[in-house]
Amino acid sequence: SHLDPNEPSEHIKTFARAIQQALPCNGVMVYAQQPDGQSLALRGGVGPVYDFEKIGNVTGTPADEVWRNNREVIYSDILEAPTMQMARGRGMRRRQRKSGHMTRFAFFPLRDLSGQPRGAIACKNEGQNAREFTYEDLALIEAFGRAFAPHLAVILADERRIREMDVLAHEMRVPVTAFRAAVERIQGECAAKGYRFQYNHFSEITVYADSMRRLLWDLDLTRKGPRRLILDPVLTHLESQIIAPAKRFLVPLLARKGFRESQISYEGVGSIPKLHVDPVLLTQAVLNLLDNAIKYYRGVPEHFKVEIIASKGHDAHEIRFCDNGIGVPPQFRERIFEQWFRAPSPRFPMVSGEGLGLWYAREIAQRHGGKLDLENPSNRTIF
Repeated sequence: SHLDPNEPSEHIKTFARAIQQALPCNGVMVYAQQPDGQSLALRGGVGPVYDFEKIGNVTGTPADEVWRNNREVIYSDILEAPTMQMARGRGMRRRQRKSGHMTRFAFFPLRDLSGQPRGAIACKNEGQNAREFTYEDLALIEAFGRAFAPHLAVILADERRIREMDVLAHEMRVPVTAFRAAVERIQGECAAKGYRFQYNHFSEITVYADSMRRLLWDLDLTRKGPRRLILDPVLTHLESQIIAPAKRFLVPLLARKGFRESQISYEGVGSIPKLHVDPVLLTQAVLNLLDNAIKYYRGVPEHFKVEIIASKGHDAHEIRFCDNGIGVPPQFRERIFEQWFRAPSPRFPMVSGEGLGLWYAREIAQRHGGKLDLENPSNRTIF
């Protein structure tokens, strides 16, 4: 329960360590099938890496054969006697080197809950008095494998999802790039003909297009973690380049709810000097906060309001997002920033969301060296 869900290798290493301590043995390696289901790959383990694994290709190795045949194997001295017999037939290959050094292996298929092989477990003992693996060891490995099966299912499903998302992202990058190019052509034509707009719409559209482009490149963000994002900081005026454009961007959503643009107000933001921030990521964080305030308001439209108030603290600039929505239950004050968590609300069962908005907004703030906190969880929620 203390493992990072975004790091499957840590789950696998813990699983391997538990087997190593239970047997005991010198090393344990865990393999799992690739997302395409056609090949096997070493995913982690504890102890020394075997010679045939250093090249990175496990096709044709004992682990690969155990996975394909769904049968466990025990044998000795893998480097000098690669011929093996199936343990079900109670065959065991033994061969001792002249030096008296013995290497013993036990391979067991890593099965899913339906009994189908989804990987393999390899245990190794070596030395002059290397302990021989027994059928009791195989039974113990099988029990560990059954316990790990639900975790393995999650890991493999996540990898399939990531692979599918990568394919989808590749297809979607083309129209986003074309959209960006079309905007640049329109901007060029407007400049040539002397057309001017009240606001710098082209700059704002570029920010939103870049946001889409970067999200497409990082669709597996929830697994990798935003800390791997590369910031692109530029000197930015928060009021004119982030807050005001974000407010205008939400006008269609406000209109659908029966709200007016003027019901989102801000003060003091203009006094913040230009800062080196990533405008794309910071705009996304602001949009997430405002979007939540709009979605979770309950009351007559005329009373809806969001106040954005900026001030200068002792060692930082502070911006408060104050709304008059339903609030956050005190027991969920910190949990709402967790990945995938959504505070239960029977009054809003149909509100869309995945529990990522506040998590992402906080990560963006921390990525900039700042922080995002919930100051007041009551009906006047203040972030």
